[in-house]
Amino acid sequence: MLIHAIIPASRANGPDLRAVVFFQGCTVGCPGCWNPTSHPFRGREMTVCALNHKVAFTAALCFLTTAAAARRHEGIPSGEGGPR
Repeated sequence: MLIHAIIPASRANGPDLRAVVFFQGCTVGCPGCWNPTSHPFRGREMTVCALNHKVAFTAALCFLTTAAAARRHEGIPSGEGGPR
């Protein structure tokens, strides 16, 4: 799968603290799309296993280096350029 971005800790993408994965690639072309840089079908290719390790590792680093260290993730939503 193509990955656009990984945010290790966010409160803006759902309730509580969570990691967010944005997928790359969209052909819908919605007017006023807020993330047109995610449209091309090229980018960082990752397997599900590699993505799982990356999210767990970056979240652990974030927790160790921020005041959020005492909180745990409540979920992992995914964002993408369009429907799959």
